[in-house]
Amino acid sequence: MFCLLCRDNCDESQCRRPTAKAALLLMLCLMLDKKKLTISEAQYLYKEIHLRKRICKKHFHEVAIFIGEVVSKVCKTTVHDLFTVPGYAVEEVIAHFDSYRSAIDVRSALFSSGRVPLGEGFRVATCGERCESDVLYKN
Repeated sequence: MFCLLCRDNCDESQCRRPTAKAALLLMLCLMLDKKKLTISEAQYLYKEIHLRKRICKKHFHEVAIFIGEVVSKVCKTTVHDLFTVPGYAVEEVIAHFDSYRSAIDVRSALFSSGRVPLGEGFRVATCGERCESDVLYKN
């Protein structure tokens, strides 16, 4: 089985299929930021999601690590877990990736319906502007 993003051959137990386009969008934005993909490659891969392709679990975890790094930087503290993510840190992630997001799919949001699945067991739940913090919880 090959990963849709990196094309590595991986065992089925080490892959999963993104269940939401927003999760793939966030991963593609991160890969664009790291210069691992071009915009045209990201656009193509984003359209491939309907084909039941699999993605290495490591890509889901890379996104969780990136969000943890942003939270650490923005909150000026060490992150020991990702169970409470301040709303302004989530806004920082959205702002950081917005140009990539709009280049891939101008109509989609990174945090559609208030949630973005990051990988096995993790989701970011946002609760709007009035909320003091957003929650990253384990499923």
